[in-house]
Amino acid sequence: HTRAPFISPHLTSSVPTLASRQHTCLVLLTFFISIVVKVCEQAKLRKALHATGTMSNTSNVVANIVNQGLLDKDDGFVLAYDMATLREQLRLLQAAEFPCKGRPLHAIAIKSCPVRSLLKEVVEAGCGLEAASWPEAALALTLLADVDPSMVVFDSPAKTPKEIRSALTAGIRINIDNLQELARIEDAIAELGLTSCKGVGLRINPNLGAGSIALSSTVVPGSKFGVDMAMHRQAIVDACVRCPFLDTFHVHVGSQGCGLKLLTGGAKAIAELAGEINAAGGHITTLDIGGGMPVPKVDEPEAEAMPFAEYAAALQSTVPQMAMFSLVTEFGRRVFATHGVAVSKVEYTKLTGPKRVAVVHFGSDLLLRAVYRPESYPIRLSFYQPNGQEHEAADGKLEPWDIAGPLCFSGDLVAKDLPCPPICPGDVVVAHDAGAYTLSMWSRYNSRCSPPVYGYTTNATGDALEFTLLRKGETTEQVIAFW
Repeated sequence: HTRAPFISPHLTSSVPTLASRQHTCLVLLTFFISIVVKVCEQAKLRKALHATGTMSNTSNVVANIVNQGLLDKDDGFVLAYDMATLREQLRLLQAAEFPCKGRPLHAIAIKSCPVRSLLKEVVEAGCGLEAASWPEAALALTLLADVDPSMVVFDSPAKTPKEIRSALTAGIRINIDNLQELARIEDAIAELGLTSCKGVGLRINPNLGAGSIALSSTVVPGSKFGVDMAMHRQAIVDACVRCPFLDTFHVHVGSQGCGLKLLTGGAKAIAELAGEINAAGGHITTLDIGGGMPVPKVDEPEAEAMPFAEYAAALQSTVPQMAMFSLVTEFGRRVFATHGVAVSKVEYTKLTGPKRVAVVHFGSDLLLRAVYRPESYPIRLSFYQPNGQEHEAADGKLEPWDIAGPLCFSGDLVAKDLPCPPICPGDVVVAHDAGAYTLSMWSRYNSRCSPPVYGYTTNATGDALEFTLLRKGETTEQVIAFW
């Protein structure tokens, strides 16, 4: 932080000016504050983890699930969420000091985890909800209509005229995906006779490039999302000057695989564009910077996810002009993923040719991305004995196993040649970080019943976990009714 740019070019001496020294000190102070904030935030989260006995000790959770017979009540597997750490995560999100005017609206992405009881936790923490379809928006309204419908953000890229009218009538926020949709919005406002309309945004694609996962990167040339800023810049300017209801710019750079540079780059792009357009007569008052904060990779089991406070501090230092605007965020995976596990019985094991195969009750129906794109979305598994104790090889040697899901195709493999202890029927397998983009992506292939979802907390005496049913598992009758 003492590079040449901080030294006045008019000085022949190498001694920095007072102003440059003050600038350097400010930069260093900001850096050290961000480190302190990060350490404090992680300490609070560790405290919540220890409170439920789950700090790198999933066996405590598994033992309770097994001993309380939860795997015997349905189809051999469950999803379970640590409610203490989830609530602490939401508190830390609300406490992070993002640069903005007033309090930010953190609209949590329903698509990451649509379980109603968990969304209720989100709302009770003071957060809003982001919807990627009209049914998701309707679900959000059941929780927020009597609180503040403008805390619902509707982001679908394929909104129908009927859905647009419904959203405008309900008073929820809408992010327009393309210029043709903008024309529909204008027509709907005129048709409904709305004299004022707030919370309408335009999604911008600033063409910043891809993160480490191409499939989830959205600000690339040719992306299906948003209005290409380079190609349609003048049309964006004209629309914002013409339409007084356009008060928000929206950007979402992607999900999982997006680093801090890409995240802050998206925010900077729309902040600069908003400043330019407001100078030309526009009315942009709000920036929606989407979500995209990643969780640790499968080969980093002890790593900790980027704290919200670290992201907020990075935005403060790189995009200070955000402080002139209201702010909306749309986190999903970062809120839910690390607080949920999928727990299944091992139903059968077999030797087939050179392979050892263990058949379990979740596969590409629940872990869709992990099975179809394991190179981009690998899943971390651990194994336990029928009593819930962690499984270890007696001689310390591990064997290569294929972990097979229940679906009727050969590619339904959660893991291939995974080094494991000897596995037997009745053992238990756990998929970690399964709290997001699992049940929400449930596949109907083979018409299997989706699993129950439980939330767990430490009991009053602190010596056991109490499980609450958050969502019932499907029955055969319900699956038949679906078809």
